[in-house]
Amino acid sequence: MKIIGILFLRMFKCIVFIALFAPAVWSYSAGAPKDICLSNDPNVDLFPQHGGVKSQESQIPYTLSGPNKVKGGETVSFTLKGNNNLKFKGFILQGRANGQPVGSFTPKTSSQTIDCKGSKDTVTHKKLENGASTATFDWKAPASKQSVIIFGTVAENGGKFWVKKIQHAIQVE
Repeated sequence: MKIIGILFLRMFKCIVFIALFAPAVWSYSAGAPKDICLSNDPNVDLFPQHGGVKSQESQIPYTLSGPNKVKGGETVSFTLKGNNNLKFKGFILQGRANGQPVGSFTPKTSSQTIDCKGSKDTVTHKKLENGASTATFDWKAPASKQSVIIFGTVAENGGKFWVKKIQHAIQVE
């Protein structure tokens, strides 16, 4: 009878552990949470909340391709891609001018938008349990002339990610 009690206690501890921690991990597979959108705290700003894991300092193995010049209000396409078809399991990208989000995104593949400071001003992954090697989306430039940088964080997995290492400059004319 004592053995059954010990086994029951171990099983109960395991169930409690899964119930407490699994929802947080599962929720991020569906996209980055809004609370990492824009913060004065560099430990939060576009920084995945993966339980104290540190960002990679190495060269990022992902690229963002798209135009470097656009007209105000123009919509252009971008592609996030892993070098040598390296897969990623998460990302968040945001166009910024003077530290504030500008423009709006329209998702195409493996992506969805979230509203940080404005409507659809940030794009993130969408259910990438098996990973993806590319994600495409459109970005509508703001109407006025300005210099914009699209900042991006990409996660190869929950323990390996590069924070704001994607930096694509765009001149809005």
